[in-house]
Amino acid sequence: MGDLTEYFKMYLSYLKSSSFALRDYIDGILKYYKNDDLLKLKKETIAFKTLVLEAKKITVAKNNAIINFNEELLNIKVNKSAILQILVNLITNAIKYCDKEFTEITLDVKVSSSHYNFSVKDNGKGIAANKLHSIFDLFTTLIKKMRLVIKE
Repeated sequence: MGDLTEYFKMYLSYLKSSSFALRDYIDGILKYYKNDDLLKLKKETIAFKTLVLEAKKITVAKNNAIINFNEELLNIKVNKSAILQILVNLITNAIKYCDKEFTEITLDVKVSSSHYNFSVKDNGKGIAANKLHSIFDLFTTLIKKMRLVIKE
C-alpha cells in the first residue's frame, strides 16, 4: 500500500474519531428507545460546547457547513444521549435540506428556572407551518422529492 500522505492520515484519523462518535450516538439512541424514562434519568453535567462538537463530528463531513455557537456557554445537566440525538437530527436535516451552496447553523441554549430552551437556526428554506406538528415523528420526511447533484 505504500506510505500514506499526511492528508490521508488526517482523513483516516477523522474517520476513526467520527466512527467512535457515531457508535456512541447509536448506543444512546438504542438505550433511549428501550426506556422513555432516560430523559429524566442518567443526567450528567456537560459543557454545551462539548455537545456541539460531538454533534459536529457526527454530522458535518464536508466544509460546506458551519455551526455557530457561543463557546462560553454554561455547563448543562442533561441526558447527553437524548440531547445529542435531537441536535444531530436537527443539524443533519439542516444540512440535508438546505437549498443553499453553504449551510450555516446557529445553536443556542437558554436556561430558565425549570428547563433548558435549545434553539437551532439555519439558512435553509424552512418548514411549512402546516408540517411543524410532524417534524419529530419517527421516520417522517417532509420532502417528497430530492435531487442529487454531483459536482466534478
